[in-house]
Amino acid sequence: RSWRNAIYRALCSVPAGFIFAPAMPRLLWFLQGDDWDMRMAAACAAGFTTWFILEASARFLSSKDTMRRLLEEVVRLQGPGDREK
Repeated sequence: RSWRNAIYRALCSVPAGFIFAPAMPRLLWFLQGDDWDMRMAAACAAGFTTWFILEASARFLSSKDTMRRLLEEVVRLQGPGDREK
């Protein structure tokens, strides 16, 4: 299962790195530049950021306790009057 998740994150983070590479110089001042080296560094930074977000999301969603608390909060916010609809 962990290999499958790693492959999934790698397949998502590499394209996301190149897609979000143009936005990275605005977020990180040291990645400014138009040459190929800076573009690759920005793509790597965006890819690692995407990898981290996917990993954190996967760990958050795989926790049964977290999902139970999230479901309880959704039910609580829905209120007793909204369930009858």
